[in-house]
Parts: sequence; C-alpha cells; structure tokens
Amino acid sequence: MKIGWMKESEENEIRRKVLENLVKEAGGPAAFCRKYSKDDAEKPISPTYISQLINKHRTFGEKAARNL
Repeated sequence: MKIGWMKESEENEIRRKVLENLVKEAGGPAAFCRKYSKDDAEKPISPTYISQLINKHRTFGEKAARNL
C-alpha cells in the first residue's frame, strides 16, 4: 500500500528496518526463514534473499514486501 505523503525511498527504508528487526528477533536470516516460510510454499524464503534486502543489494519495493 502506497502512503501518499511518503517517498518511495522512505517506504523502502521503513520496510528494511522492520525486516531487520524481525530477523534480529528471530535469531538471524536462516531462523527468520524457518519461522516465516510457509510449509507448503512452492518457493520458500531464502536466507540469502533476506540478507540482500537488509544490506540494500536488492530493491525492497512493494512487490517484495507483499511476497514476504
């Protein structure tokens, strides 16, 4: 969902910070993926992908956020 008054870069940074906090609480990217991947998922969440999002090596747009 797009917030009208917020720039896309600000939204992406908020998503990144929230994800970073969730990953820390879970105990790292691998633990986060085990906790939040659906058992019947065709493509489970990859710890590498999570690390790339947190470290800004991938864009954390609306589609990526929705897929998590």
